Amino acid sequence: MNKLLLLLLAVFFTASSYSQKMYIWCPEEMEPVEQTGRLNGTKVYLNIEDVRLLSKKRKEKCSSEELVESLEQLIAISYPNAEYTQSKENSEITIQIQITAYYSEFHTAAWKGKTEMNVVFTDNRNGEDINTQFEISKSKANANFGGMKTAKNNLRKSYNKAVIELLANLNKLTLRQTIKN
Repeated sequence: MNKLLLLLLAVFFTASSYSQKMYIWCPEEMEPVEQTGRLNGTKVYLNIEDVRLLSKKRKEKCSSEELVESLEQLIAISYPNAEYTQSKENSEITIQIQITAYYSEFHTAAWKGKTEMNVVFTDNRNGEDINTQFEISKSKANANFGGMKTAKNNLRKSYNKAVIELLANLNKLTLRQTIKN
């Protein structure tokens, strides 16, 4: 009996440790609320990097460049009065985002959508560097009732939750410094 139980546990853990495939779709277009009272004329250096480790068994319908561009546009729409610069040295605020996970995988009869980001926010508007770092990790898992539709929906939901948290944190950081001015 114990050998049978050990065998079943070994099969379960082996099956759950290897995903069948990794699927990646581009994020849907979102319309964030414009933060028109924030970062007015502030020089912002925005650097977004895709540093994900991807499975060779992936099926991509969205390139790394498209993913990065989508997030850049979302932030630019959120802070339309900021002056975006290509030079970190000439900026008053630096926002560095590393996308560490963005995919949907099939694990033990369920699709798991996952989005993770590492963020470094540096504010130099008062002549001193105020650095804040935070990580965002969101996932959504559902049983495989809808197949690819479930996978795509879980990835969309994990991304939306991650972006909401990202923008909320950026709003707090830009407000905190705006109040000090």
